[in-house]
Amino acid sequence: LSSSSAASDVYKRQGFTLTAATRISDTSQPLHIYIEGDGRAYINRGHPSPNPTPFNPVALQLAAQNTSANVAYLSRPCQYSGFTSPACSDNRWWTINRYNQPIVDSLNEAIDTLKLSPTQPIYIYGYSGGGTLAAVLAATRPDVMHLTTFAGNLDVDAFNKHHGVTPMQKAVKPTGYINSCLLYT
Repeated sequence: LSSSSAASDVYKRQGFTLTAATRISDTSQPLHIYIEGDGRAYINRGHPSPNPTPFNPVALQLAAQNTSANVAYLSRPCQYSGFTSPACSDNRWWTINRYNQPIVDSLNEAIDTLKLSPTQPIYIYGYSGGGTLAAVLAATRPDVMHLTTFAGNLDVDAFNKHHGVTPMQKAVKPTGYINSCLLYT
């Protein structure tokens, strides 16, 4: 986020490190949160990357373009400074476990820390796999008033089947919430 009032921070949540960038100017306004995509989860099919940090941080670029009063960016666990976390020595957290409950919990805790007040509404945005997680967060958090995904993987099983990759057995999936809410992309 390019602004003289932008700040960055690192959060340790659920054993993971998440990098955040914020630009806050009016605490009475909603908080717009952008969640990064999967980054570089794999070098190629079947070969996990040693570092999931994205070469092209699309969600960060989108957050930087948002002119709202309060904007925050959250990396995914193990991106950027993630290797300071013991959990990030296991590449399954950015490959086959990247949508598992501990990942969702780490983002939930980071969002709770970013919120300026308990009643502040949240607008949540997610790019690619960040859209998967943003949809789950929007379906499970009562403070989320708006969801936008950019190329979000809303049906994890269909996505993995289409690409012929390993199923994510323990993934928390947006499709599990379709009966309880309506998701728009």
